[in-house]
Amino acid sequence: MPDEPGSYDTPHPPKSYLSEAFLALALYYLALGIGGFIANVYFLRQMQLNREAGIPAKYGGCLVALLIGHVVLVLVALGLIAANVIRPGG
Repeated sequence: MPDEPGSYDTPHPPKSYLSEAFLALALYYLALGIGGFIANVYFLRQMQLNREAGIPAKYGGCLVALLIGHVVLVLVALGLIAANVIRPGG
């Protein structure tokens, strides 16, 4: 007769990172970008640690998309600033 499954045998329910993504999004605009960036990287690190511990992640792509989108946004803004500061012939 097989042993009864204990609490250690049950799979972990997935951890949703949707609320963390909304919090990071709010912090990107309320804390001038730096706070959102720090929170986003922190939440991504927590997601990675949870996955390594065997806890599946749900909506982790939202955090990744948020980070990529805002890094691209900052790079475009810096490019526009540089284009207006360093103009040929001006």
